[in-house]
Amino acid sequence: MLNRQAYIYPNIVYLMTMNGDTLKSLSKELGMGYQALSARMKGTKAFELPEIYKLMNKYNSTFEHLFSLTAS
Repeated sequence: MLNRQAYIYPNIVYLMTMNGDTLKSLSKELGMGYQALSARMKGTKAFELPEIYKLMNKYNSTFEHLFSLTAS
């Protein structure tokens, strides 16, 4: 489940919701554990370049859009 209050990247949360993704399903696609993705979404750990690249390709979006701290 996505708690929009806990995660700092609203555009990623929005795209996940629109594509029917969950943290569990997206973490598998990114090749990481659920807890690791959750930590990245909360901002307690940084996304790594391969993960960023996969997100940009999956959601056909720019880095700036995905990682904006404000919804757009």
